[in-house]
Amino acid sequence: VQGLAASYATLPPGDALPWGDMAELLARLADQAFGLGLRLAAPILLVSVLTYLAMGVLNRLMPTFQVFFIALPLQILAAFATVMLTFAAGLLAFFTFFEDGLKSLGCGG
Repeated sequence: VQGLAASYATLPPGDALPWGDMAELLARLADQAFGLGLRLAAPILLVSVLTYLAMGVLNRLMPTFQVFFIALPLQILAAFATVMLTFAAGLLAFFTFFEDGLKSLGCGG
């Protein structure tokens, strides 16, 4: 009941909505979400770029050998291993972001 009463103090009935504040909040949340997505995807991107770089070097060293055909299972294995090793840290980063977002909206303790 106190939460319901506090919501009327924050947004009084009949008053105009604070569009500027909402636009700023949405822009900030979108920026933070994009940054979080980039941080979560960074290990996979790094491993993928390094794998393709290594395959490109091997392809230049042995042009008759089908490096990209043979290396596909290794790429898949490297991607799964990277996800397995970074999954816990990614979840921790996501839940921290989620908790901070709830606190900024006034929903957390």
